[in-house]
Amino acid sequence: MGAEDGRSPETDAYGWPQDESSPPSSAAEVKIVSSILPEIELRGLELTPLATGQEHFVYTSTLPKRVDQVIKVTRPGGYGLIMEAKPGDRVIGWRRATIREYLQRVRRQNRVLDDTAEVLGTTLQRNEHGATVPGIVTAQPFRSGTPPPQDEIHAYMQALGFSHVPGRMISLKYLSGFSFYSGAHNLLVSDCRSANFVKTASGLDVIDVIVQRPAGQLRQLLRQSLGLRLDGEQFKKQLDQIIEKSAPGRNRSIQAAKLVEDLGGPPDTLTKLRVAAVHYVRGEANHSLDARIEAHAEAAFSQPI
Repeated sequence: MGAEDGRSPETDAYGWPQDESSPPSSAAEVKIVSSILPEIELRGLELTPLATGQEHFVYTSTLPKRVDQVIKVTRPGGYGLIMEAKPGDRVIGWRRATIREYLQRVRRQNRVLDDTAEVLGTTLQRNEHGATVPGIVTAQPFRSGTPPPQDEIHAYMQALGFSHVPGRMISLKYLSGFSFYSGAHNLLVSDCRSANFVKTASGLDVIDVIVQRPAGQLRQLLRQSLGLRLDGEQFKKQLDQIIEKSAPGRNRSIQAAKLVEDLGGPPDTLTKLRVAAVHYVRGEANHSLDARIEAHAEAAFSQPI
């Protein structure tokens, strides 16, 4: 697995918080992207249609620089899907991703699955409502090979440290059975079907999957379904990192509170854990943190799904 937390010039330059807290509105995201990414004239790429998927138009290019790549353009007004679960949900649902989430997905696919997709820019499109919206144009190496059998994809993901998410946990049948989660890295990779990988002489290469960092109820459902309890020592290390990297003050408390909220789980024990965590990062005497961690781990693990 690549170093997912490394910096990427395509997305980190946007000024968006990379921990995904307080994201801007969809309209604001579009303005940010339009002001930073260059606008691409598709005719200048000398494109030939190759395929049409659920999320992209796919092309080849005759430009010498792009001849060994495929060019992908998001379909009008859509930036793919993302998995989600709202408070109280017992299965994992989905929604349309925002433009920011799509760009993060590209970055994460590169870093987690060692891809080299490149964000080229935007192209103006008309969506189903007649509004002009930016489509995202990316380039990815063309890989010759065959679709691998599903069991080889399972083995590939497991070798990277991911566990298969039970199909019963995914409400969308199209994605059911094709998701993998790493509790150690808190990463969810979905749509890992045969059509989204290619088998080459050197092994498996990814074409297009959905990579995201789960939070809240989504994270809770994933950990429960895979029998993963809250790791108290790891959680305290994350609090120590907040203390190490942030100056004393309100920002420390905000980060600690969000770290707890992202765990998801029963509200009662979650609230008590949040209070204990905030006291901890403030440097106040706190002898209840370990007990609160254990209480929430037990409550979250035993909660029915």
